[in-house]
Amino acid sequence: MTPASKHQNLWFKTRFSMRASLNPYDLGADNRFCRVTRADVHGLGELMYSAYRGGVDSESESVEDARAEIEATLDGQYGEIIPSASLIAMDGDRTASAVLFVWFEKEKMPLMAYAMTHADYKGRGIATKLIKAGLNGLIEAGYSECCLVVSDGNEPARTIYQKLGFEDVKKIRLAKGSRLNDPILQNAVEKLIVELKCHTVVLYGSRARGYATDESDYDLVGFAKDGEEVCDTRQFQGKFIDSYAYPEKRGEDTEEFMRLRGGIILREENDFGTELLNRVESLYRAGPKGPGSEELKRRRIWVQKMVARIERADLESRYRRNWLLTDLLELYFVFRGKWYLGPKDAFHYLKESDPSSYALFDRALRSDAGIDCVRELGTKVLSDS
Repeated sequence: MTPASKHQNLWFKTRFSMRASLNPYDLGADNRFCRVTRADVHGLGELMYSAYRGGVDSESESVEDARAEIEATLDGQYGEIIPSASLIAMDGDRTASAVLFVWFEKEKMPLMAYAMTHADYKGRGIATKLIKAGLNGLIEAGYSECCLVVSDGNEPARTIYQKLGFEDVKKIRLAKGSRLNDPILQNAVEKLIVELKCHTVVLYGSRARGYATDESDYDLVGFAKDGEEVCDTRQFQGKFIDSYAYPEKRGEDTEEFMRLRGGIILREENDFGTELLNRVESLYRAGPKGPGSEELKRRRIWVQKMVARIERADLESRYRRNWLLTDLLELYFVFRGKWYLGPKDAFHYLKESDPSSYALFDRALRSDAGIDCVRELGTKVLSDS
């Protein structure tokens, strides 16, 4: 079962990043376009709403939403606007088509942020002419390359871009849905993507698997093309964030990332996260390599010895009791040839799959539990193993 099918408040959008080297176009008398200005916000909002409504890129619920997006773009939300290439085509007082280019700092080149045509003017070739004029504007401004992002399923636009010399560079998969309205998660993801340059981000742990409490951490892992491992552990709006960024080569060690099982991919490029989670699931089903028979025998004897040593009522016995209770949870899984993925996952498994053992842990870990509870738990962990 994929994360998308497990969590119905998420859906995924796949986009293709494309890039082209710039060459000038001879537009002749067709080059009758105007540069975009602040005065065009009203018309551009109506244009955006009409152009994308009902399509794969439809995100604005109203014309007002579309105008807010235009204003944010002109304000530099995606990068500084490039005036010489950001153009508009008018038909009288109607905005027929527009193209907006911004400086994309991450790729160190211009990005075609929007290319849109009003529904009443589609199929007339206006957008192609407008994009060519915009690309000429980039050349005039001294640029030699340009990039863009197009949604999977928007084949008309992708066909136009390919004819203009754009080629696929990478595939990007983005999660959408109500889960991502969480400002704490947004903050953690933004740092991984923007500051640490991660191309893939995975939410894991209880907040991904659906049994988080209000006190649960936000556990995330990101992968960047290169760089050093970075740990972002902090408190934000009263919640703890445990976020890690790794160079992508580190992801080749599947066993290191077993904790990602059941995780949700929030962003990925070229199926990096999907392939990693598939390997994690395959390894989980195969089971851990585990210790050899002699090591297992040694650990069983250690449990028996520790149970005997906590009979005394001195300080060392109390220390050994806490030590034993901590280790028994992991040993339960070791003795049964199963992966131990931390206490929260372990107790969730026991509650669902072995309620009698879950009840014994619950009793033995209470502050007023007697020695008999600990001894019974130790016997249960050693049995059936």
